[in-house]
Amino acid sequence: MDSKNARSEFGIRLFRWSLEEWERELNNGFELLRQVSGNAASKTIDILRSLSDDERRQLTHAFAKRFHKEACAALGDGITEDDLRLLRWADSTRLLSPDHQPPVAVDRGLRRVIVARLKTELESVGRFEPMGRPTEWRYVTGSGPWRIFTQIEAVGRFGDCSYSHSIETLGGRQVSQYVSLLSWLGISSQTKWRVSDEQDASDSAVGVRNLCRHFLVAAPRLLDGLAVDS
Repeated sequence: MDSKNARSEFGIRLFRWSLEEWERELNNGFELLRQVSGNAASKTIDILRSLSDDERRQLTHAFAKRFHKEACAALGDGITEDDLRLLRWADSTRLLSPDHQPPVAVDRGLRRVIVARLKTELESVGRFEPMGRPTEWRYVTGSGPWRIFTQIEAVGRFGDCSYSHSIETLGGRQVSQYVSLLSWLGISSQTKWRVSDEQDASDSAVGVRNLCRHFLVAAPRLLDGLAVDS
């Protein structure tokens, strides 16, 4: 298949997987989301806990549909008016609720700690590749005819660390990018941890490692049978 069809098929698989992931999160007390200390994750957990079981499932389905629009269009599973109502309520509630973690200024000492803890925890993720800045790098992992890049930003603008995956063929044709827990669940475009001290640095490094491993384990199934014509 050509790269456009491969992207479309992968998008459909990722959307369906996101629904499986949401069901697992709801059934297991937000096992993965609780590992992310950023405000988007923690506020979303608060919102979902305030709802009934049926409302939780409708909202999580709506979250996923909002971030996987092309896949939903292909499947005929578009956002309904009820979905939009719930999404507007969730967005406004998240915006107006106080932050669990305020922005922080990361000094050089803490920056070094964050970088060191991340590199230690992520040694097994893939082949290390620098990206120019000391607080940004990536890992490369192979999966059949595909390469998965895991990009790390150790210290962001507000004392955040984040990660994301992108997938491309061995020839460099990309089928997906900016994939992370909060993006495939439809909560936020980025998955971030707020780091204010050394304990936060350790906890965030473990969380990033766990989420990276989680996706890399799932990736072969999501990519199985996909091939891009050379």
